[in-house]
Amino acid sequence: GTDDLCEVFLGDPANCGGCDSPCLPTADASATCEPITGGFMCRRQCSPGFADCNSDPADGCETPVSAMACGCPSDTPVDCAADGLPGDVAVCQGFVPGTEGTQCVSVGCLPGYRRCFGACTDITSDPNNCGGCGNVCPSGSCTDSACDRPLA
Repeated sequence: GTDDLCEVFLGDPANCGGCDSPCLPTADASATCEPITGGFMCRRQCSPGFADCNSDPADGCETPVSAMACGCPSDTPVDCAADGLPGDVAVCQGFVPGTEGTQCVSVGCLPGYRRCFGACTDITSDPNNCGGCGNVCPSGSCTDSACDRPLA
């Protein structure tokens, strides 16, 4: 009968690209069901703190990694905080399961910093972003998020 037919949206995470073909996150990777030419495909991304260091998509992002020593065991580790820009809060994570390697990824800014034009900026002292992004001080000086008065 018709009870055996698959009649579901194939972009649904429970049926990604095919009936009963789940695309679900794991403890070490996120998952999204994404459209591709002719259908849908489950795409996974290593979660922050995990990487695929053996290039085996079957076991996913199996290796825990640290932002202070970002890298697979065979790599020279990188300190994400020292390697990044001032004010950035960075984590170490891998790419997609089956792709060996790691990367430092900015996930936010430290207190007192705000992301302005793609970079964490100290809005308490930056004369081009004083108290907020794009707030330029005519005096060229910013203290405690306020433009200093020009000297007469």
